[in-house]
Amino acid sequence: MHFELAWRNLRERAHPALNELEGKFIDAINHQRKRFFDGAILTNKLLTYLDFGPYWFPARTSISEYVAITFGREVKVNLWLYRDYWSLRSYIATGITKCKGRTL
Repeated sequence: MHFELAWRNLRERAHPALNELEGKFIDAINHQRKRFFDGAILTNKLLTYLDFGPYWFPARTSISEYVAITFGREVKVNLWLYRDYWSLRSYIATGITKCKGRTL
């Protein structure tokens, strides 16, 4: 549900005929483009452009504070959206394959 909504928000926002694109948004969307094929959206730079962003900011802050208290240090919290289970599985498998290639 959130992946489809985020996808729609970003497609609408990135349409050059409908919107004048901000430099900050262009940088964020270009950083994200290589992940779209994997069915993954990294929300860190794009959360402000998503309809549900205002609801997720407080949650991300709460998670970050909880993790900081638990580990006794500040930890950056990254929120990812995956289209489905297979997108998550594929993304992780690709990362493992790249790591194996670097270590061998």
